[in-house]
Amino acid sequence: MTLNTTEPGLRHRRLESVFIAVLWVIPVLLAGLNWRLGGPLPPLFMLAGGLVVAALPTFYWRWRRESGAVPVVSSMALAAQIALLTITSLPLRPEGLQLYQDMHFWFFAGLCLCACWLDRRAVLGFFGVAVLYQLAAYWLLANFWFAAEIDVARQLVRLGMFGATAAALFVLTSRWRTARYLHRNV
Repeated sequence: MTLNTTEPGLRHRRLESVFIAVLWVIPVLLAGLNWRLGGPLPPLFMLAGGLVVAALPTFYWRWRRESGAVPVVSSMALAAQIALLTITSLPLRPEGLQLYQDMHFWFFAGLCLCACWLDRRAVLGFFGVAVLYQLAAYWLLANFWFAAEIDVARQLVRLGMFGATAAALFVLTSRWRTARYLHRNV
């Protein structure tokens, strides 16, 4: 049995439930990590931000499930929460930059989670929000923090790896949808 995001089956409902639950767990992690690291923003602010970001996909999941937007909206919300998680690790001194750079690997993990929807729109939504965050963060860091520490070549390599991963997942989810369409119409 395969998962089809257009057919509300048991597996799809389970995936929706797990994905939405993850979106509600991340704000607690945000607040705890921010408190532990002494992040740049107050822990309650990060908790509130994470909860607000979790509320929109939950609304779609509970009241607009038939619209088909749950995979896209929840994937975009996951990217926004990972961006908040990364901001939490933003160091106030150059020696703390390594953790901030390592936290970006959560974007790769989140992109792979979004591929579980088997919907290329979810992959594109996550990728779009993640790239917008990266561009904004790079601009802010280059202008306000660590101006001498930012290496454009490393940023471009990371962006290339992330783009290649997103492209591969986009192709896989597109092929799955095409194969499913052909299977139905044979």
